[in-house]
Amino acid sequence: NNKKLEKYLPHILERLEQNYWTTYFDTSGAITYTNNLFLETSKWTPKRVLGKTIWQMFPDTTEGQDQAHLIWEQLSSKNAWSGTVEKVNRLGEQYFVNMTAIPIHHQDTGLVSIVLFEMDITEDVQLRDRLEKIAYVDHETGLMSRHSLESTVNRLIAKQDHFNFVYITIDHFYTLKDLHSDEEAKENIK
Repeated sequence: NNKKLEKYLPHILERLEQNYWTTYFDTSGAITYTNNLFLETSKWTPKRVLGKTIWQMFPDTTEGQDQAHLIWEQLSSKNAWSGTVEKVNRLGEQYFVNMTAIPIHHQDTGLVSIVLFEMDITEDVQLRDRLEKIAYVDHETGLMSRHSLESTVNRLIAKQDHFNFVYITIDHFYTLKDLHSDEEAKENIK
């Protein structure tokens, strides 16, 4: 059974590399190999990325570094890790991936290397954020939407937290809005 798996393993890895960003790390967490799909998005060149650590691929924030440490601890304990993470490219721009990290162990020597398979989900995350903003922020005023306000009030009531509530109505809101839009248009003409 293992012989059959060994026979097909190179073909499986080849197919994975065609569809996923693939990165290999050594036991210290330094990159030893990446495929072109990873290089295109991360904006690294092979010469500059080799030797960078897993921690340098995550945002230099408490949350980003904590997540990198959590993943590394999991892998060091001989456990695979899978989930969604925020990473940064060479220019410091954020992007999001679904990542599967797999430790490769040898019976005698222990941890040999780590391989990451990643798929870009940045557009999905940005779309979700825009939809959440639409759902929770009133487009006209930039304030909490009615749905968001109701959810917040219900949550505070359930937690028995104290809060103040101010209700303000603006008569002729759309007339005021149109006047403001006309004034902005005049300013732009000048």
